[in-house]
This record gives sequence, C-alpha cells and structure tokens, in this order.
Amino acid sequence: MYKQQPMTNFIGRNKEIDTFASWLTDTKAPWILYIHDATEETDKKGGVGKTWLLRRCADIARQKYQETAVVTADFFNIGDRDYVFLAEKILTGLSKLYPHWQPEEFLEAVSQTSRYEVFSSPQSEETTESSIRKFATIALANDLQRLDLSLAEHNKTLLVFLDTYEMIEDNPLVAVLRHSQTFPDNYLYYSMRFVIAGRNKLDWQHPNWQGREQEVEVITLAPFDLEEMRDYMATESTYDIPPDSDTFRALYDRTEGRPIILGLAIDVLNNRIATVSDMLSVSRTQFEQYLVPQINKLENPLNWVILFMAHVYHRFNLTLLERILQGVPLSEPIQSISRDELVKLLPELSFVRRPDVGDDFVLHDEMRRLVTRYCWIGLDPDRRYRKDISRSVFDYYEHELVASSNEQQRQGYIVEILYHRLYVDLDDGLKYFYNNFYQALDFLKTAIARLMLQEALQFLSSMSLAQRNELQLAEVRLYRTEENPQAALEILQQISQEADSQWYAENQAFILLENGRSYALQSRYAEAADSYTQSLEIEQARGHEPQCARLLNNLGFICRRRGQFAAALDYYEKSIALYKKLGRQTNYVAVLGNISNVYRLQGKIEEALRRGKIAWRIRQELVRDGKVTEMLLGLSEQALGVIYLTAGDIIEAEVHFKKAYDIFLRTNYKLGIATIYNHFGEVEIKKGELGEALIWLKKSEDASREIDKEQYIVSFNKQGRIKALQQAWKESLPLFEQAIAIAREVPAYYLLTDSLIDLAESYRALNQPERVFQHLQEAEEIATRENYQSQLGEIERTRGMYYYIISDYNTAFQHFILYCHHMALHNTTEFSIAVRRSTDSLMGVPKDVLPVVTQEMLQYWTSHHLEEDYPELVDAFEELDELMVL
Repeated sequence: MYKQQPMTNFIGRNKEIDTFASWLTDTKAPWILYIHDATEETDKKGGVGKTWLLRRCADIARQKYQETAVVTADFFNIGDRDYVFLAEKILTGLSKLYPHWQPEEFLEAVSQTSRYEVFSSPQSEETTESSIRKFATIALANDLQRLDLSLAEHNKTLLVFLDTYEMIEDNPLVAVLRHSQTFPDNYLYYSMRFVIAGRNKLDWQHPNWQGREQEVEVITLAPFDLEEMRDYMATESTYDIPPDSDTFRALYDRTEGRPIILGLAIDVLNNRIATVSDMLSVSRTQFEQYLVPQINKLENPLNWVILFMAHVYHRFNLTLLERILQGVPLSEPIQSISRDELVKLLPELSFVRRPDVGDDFVLHDEMRRLVTRYCWIGLDPDRRYRKDISRSVFDYYEHELVASSNEQQRQGYIVEILYHRLYVDLDDGLKYFYNNFYQALDFLKTAIARLMLQEALQFLSSMSLAQRNELQLAEVRLYRTEENPQAALEILQQISQEADSQWYAENQAFILLENGRSYALQSRYAEAADSYTQSLEIEQARGHEPQCARLLNNLGFICRRRGQFAAALDYYEKSIALYKKLGRQTNYVAVLGNISNVYRLQGKIEEALRRGKIAWRIRQELVRDGKVTEMLLGLSEQALGVIYLTAGDIIEAEVHFKKAYDIFLRTNYKLGIATIYNHFGEVEIKKGELGEALIWLKKSEDASREIDKEQYIVSFNKQGRIKALQQAWKESLPLFEQAIAIAREVPAYYLLTDSLIDLAESYRALNQPERVFQHLQEAEEIATRENYQSQLGEIERTRGMYYYIISDYNTAFQHFILYCHHMALHNTTEFSIAVRRSTDSLMGVPKDVLPVVTQEMLQYWTSHHLEEDYPELVDAFEELDELMVL
C-alpha cells in the first residue's frame, strides 16, 4: 500500500471508521469488510479516498487493538497479485510480530520450486499442476498451525488490508494459494479477517462470490460532503476561500467532492497555476477536462515527470527518470533538478503515492487515467513520445532483469517490459508475451503467466481477430494448467464460434488437442476420445510425428480408462513405435509403463511385470545420467507395487511401495506421497488389518486435501469400503457421500460412478431400496455415456444382489448375466470372477427354480453369440447342471 504524503491529518469519514471499528470488535460479524465507490458512473469512480481510509483503519487497528496483527497489500503492485508472493508478504508480517515463529516449511517449499523439474504423467503425458501451489499449501498449513496456537494464547487476530481489488476482480484466484479456496485466501488459518477496497460493487454472480453474501459486510464510499471539504481545504490549501461563501460552494459543485479532483484543484491553486475565478469560469461538466491539463503548467521539470509517471504505469524512480531523459527527444528542454529536491517536491502533490519501502513513486491510478486522457492525447497524438518513453522503460528493466536475483523483482520486471513492448510494437510485444508466457507454464508458474495475460488483454482492442484468437488459446492452456477445465472449454467454445477462419484452419489440430485434454480432466472420456481422434487425423496428414505419438498415447489412456484394453494396447504400441523412431527415451519409457498397466488390468501379470521392470530399468539409467528426476523412478516403483498387489503378492508389493515412498520423500513429491498412503491402505486391507488401513487412508486424506482431488476422493471411498467390510453401513454412508460431493465438484466421473455404486451397496445392506436404485440409476447413466464396462457390470451385480436377497431369483439372475457380459468385455480376470460369483449364487437357488434360471442365462449368452469368444460361462453352467442331476 502506498503513502499519500500531503494529508498529514485524516479528514472526515467518521461514519465509515465507526462502521469499521464496530465490525472489528463484533465476533459475529462477517469475516470480510468490502469498501467500494458509491457512484455508479464508471468515469466518476476512483479517487474517493479508499486507500487513505484503508490506511487510517489499519493505523486504528494497530493503535487501539493490541490483540490484532495487521498486514497490508495493494493489488496495484504486481507482486501482491501473485499468490506466492502475497502469502510470503503476510507471513513476513506475522514473523515480525512473532519473532519466535518463522514459516520455515513454507519458505523451504517455495525455495524448492526453482529446482522443480517439469514432468509428464506416465498415463497421459498431461503436465501436473503447479508444485508451488500444491507443496506450499501443506507447508503453510503446518506453519500456521504452530502460529495459531501462539495467537490463541494471546487472543490475537490477523487483519489483512487489500487495496485496489479492481485489478484482479475478473480473476481473483490469481491471489489465492489453494485451489479449493475462494478469494480471499485465509491460508487455513481461521483467526483472520480481511478489509478489501475496490472501485466496483462485488459481482455476486461471479463464481468467486456466488452464495457468499453472508460472508461480506459492505461500505459504500461517497465523495466528501461539504463539511469534509471544509476540513480538507483548511488543512491542505494555502489559498484562502471563506468556507461559508458562495465561491466555496461553487468550487465544491465543480469538484463534486471527489478527493482526487479536489486535491488536484488545491495543487493548482497552491502552485499559483490558476485562480478560483479561473476555475469557476468553467462549467461543472467541463471542469475535469479543464483542470487535469493544468498539470502541464506545473514548474518544469515537475510537469514532465508527472507525464512520464502516467505512462510508465507500474512504478517510477529517479534512475528510470534519468534513463528517460537520456533517451526521449522532447519538444522543449527539461530543466535540471537535484534528486533531493525532486524527492521533496513529488510527495507534495496530492495524487503521488510513495510506497512504504523503497525509492519508487507511483501516480494514483485514477490520476494516471486522467493524465493519459486529457494531457497525453493532446501532446502526443501519434504516440511518438510515449513510444520513446516505453523503449527507455523496457531497456531499463531488461538491464535490471539481468542484474537481479530476486524472483519477485524479476517477475515484476518481465510484466513491466511486456506492457511497454506491446505499447511500442504489438507484434513484437506478443512475441515477447508468448515466449515468456509458455516458458512460465512449462515451469508451472501459473501466477506470473496470469499476470502477463492480464497485461496483454489491455491491448485486445488493437489486435486482429487472429491475434485475439491466439490469446484466447493461450488462456485455455493457462486454465488447463490451473486445473480449471470447464473455463478452458468455455473459451474453446467461443473460439469455435468466433475464430478467424484461416487461423482456425491452421490451429485446428491444437484446438482439438486442448479440447481433449480438458474433457479428459473431467473424465468425459467419450468426448476426449473424439477430440483426440480428430486432432490425430490432422497431424497424421501433416506428418507431425511427435504430435501423433502424443495423441496416440493420450488415446491409449482414454481407452484404458474406459476399459477398452485391446484398443488401448493398439494405440500405445503405435505411440511407442513413433517415440522409438524419434529417439525420445523418456517418452518411450512412459508409454512402456502404460502398456504394462493395461496388461495388469487384463490380468496378464507376467506380461505386465516384464514391461514394468524394463521401464523401471531404463528410468534407473536415466536418473543415473541426470536426464530425469528421481521422482519418475519412484513412479516406476509404485507401478510395480500395484502389479504385485493385483497378483496377490502382498510382500513384494509392499517392498516396491516402500521404495517409491522413500523416493517421493526425498524429492518432496507430495502427490506421490498421498498416493502411496492410499496404496499402503490397500495393502493392509489385503492383510485383513482394517484398523491399520484406516490410519493410512486418513493420512492420504490429509496429505491430498490440497494436493490432488483424485487421491482425496479415493481416500474417502476406500475408508467407506472399510466401514462396509466391517458392516458398519451407516458409518460408510458419509464417507461415500463425501467422495461423491468432491467428485461432482471436480468433476471426476469415473470416481463419481465408483462411489455411487458403493453408496448404493451400503443402502442395499440397510434395506433402503429406493435409494439403492436412485444411486444405481445415476451411476448407470454416467457409465453408459462414458462406456465404463467394469462399472456397468458392478451396477448389474448390485441390482442382482438386491433381488437375490428378497428371493426374486429370476430377476436377480437377469442382472447377474448382464454383470457377466459387461465383465467379459472388460477383462478376463474380472469375467472369471463374475462367472464364479454367478455359479456360487446358483447354489442358493431352490431346485425347482434352478433349471429355469440357468436356461435363461444360457439362452441370453447364446442369443448374443458370446459362447465362442467367452465359452467359460457355458462350460461352468453345463458342468454345474451335470453335477447337480442327482
């Protein structure tokens, strides 16, 4: 937040301050206080004293409420819009207040991100979301848990002031560390309150604010009233105007009580640029247009410095001023002035901000808009001077970028350079944008990517349709990396309807790829497969082999998730052949692991192990040679553990899971750790140690909460299954329901379907048939749409078990035969299990019903021509019939 020097005494706003004090001391008040401009006119917003009021409230909180710790931030500053740097700022403020406490885990997690290597998922080559956000969140929670105890002892509250909210109001999640949290982020620390100031009303229809009216108390800030203007003039003006005179009221009418305009009017009067009579000769409607250009009449060089500050935009200092003076040929000479004198004069102007720390000055954001509108356009209609200023600015910051090792400064410099490059030459600026934007995404730095996109969007009106489409595609990539596939799909839909035809034809394959990726993140596998297939056809026609290999791998992943194992193997084999041809060893080994996984799912354990061990061996060599991170070797160990667990070799599975766990701990791979906890739980379930299994699954729940939704859902689902195994059916219900709620939110349809089936099974045990069939119906709709054969089979089995228990054997076995059919299409192992379960169930059927039931099942099998490909069922039933003759 910035200082505004001339207002040494706070003026007015007593009502608003009383509201703040009441809100702060009311323990039942909403945890957010939002301050915005009262006026509805866009051109009249800004400059009503929100920053000043925030500073006053912060001072009051520090002085009067010793139990309250205060932290301030301003979204006008680029760094404060970055969720990592904002969190660091808040934690730094806390550590100064509590010297015995340091956010050690958080700072360590953030420092590791610079060393973090980007990798691809071994299943689908989709890049994981930012390790910064994931690793830092858990570390931050641990740090704040320690601090929370300290604050609780002293009955303290953390009060955070956030200014200039309008800078992020379209996408407030840019300042949020946790994906599951809406803005503002309380960092899992519940003794926290926020005071936020922005120009506009909160948009209650925005996804961030929907349904949250009860969380926010609102203050509307109007311009000064007549009495407040009297106090202001008495404090700041050297020009004597009787406060009860018609002249005074006429000046109030012209300024409309807006502090930014009133302050400028006083600056003009104090500097003897114009008289009150001059001002009153202008009508109210023309007053702003008349007053702002008076800045040009400030003493040289102060007038030019203000113009420079308005265009420089982000920040301004004396070194930058010297660079501009050297590089910009102006229409009139600039008078020399000492640094000390300029530092003294600038803060005397009402619209100049100075930061709490550092040597920078910044023009009030509303004054910047006014100066650009009323001063620069007349002085520089062809933007020649301003382009020269921009060249000086990005030359200056490129030099600073090389010299600086501070990551926050470097990111700020990149954003500032981007703005001025775009201003000077749109094409050159866009090249700079894409180079840095995609590099940021490659290293999973989504916060800086979002800041760059915000800057680029300011120039949207100057772009061609094709350039706008390209920028939309960049935003799609950003949303997908932020794990927001729905937002990505909405933009892709816009592109398909509004795109430049030539650009769309050139980029159609990539657009389809992004469609597929976003659908896959939502488990909408049918739509993902369709998009990937169309993209593949285009890339094959163009001969783009690397893209073809990627798409084939992705199609293999989709088929695997849908239970189409033969098709998955076909895609994977074609993909691996291309990667082998291209010499891409890391991609080759990833696909080899995928093939191993398919063989495991088919029940072909030896084939799965051979390929899994080869993938593990190659990764060992790649790690030894420093070509990939050790974390990927951990994934191979994990995959081998899963194969052994599937084969029933619990001891060997546990050995590999432990090796994977050790690697994930060394590499601080939080997602891997959460996943291994779930696997440890599975191992204990196989051992029959359900209590131990629950401990591991709870660990996974805690570890994955802010890391990965899929593992988070799995942890709840498996806890529910343990309760079901213990026949604690009522206790299983909330666990399955929690898994379902999270899966709907993601959405994750495969896991959602699993949990719906499990929930139905629990209700079946509780003899609540309406709920059983309700949940099975929803599960069937999803599984049918997505072609989840194994889940369709489980749905039929659950229905069959309900009818079997109530002795409706004919209906039960109609469902059991459908269960067998789906599992036959899924894999041989599950089909064999389905046949065994069905024949076991026949043992409980009365002798007079048995021939009818078996005959109907066999008739179904033969009428669907399944006896040739799947003779096991016919053989089993015929043998059963023969053995039971007596």
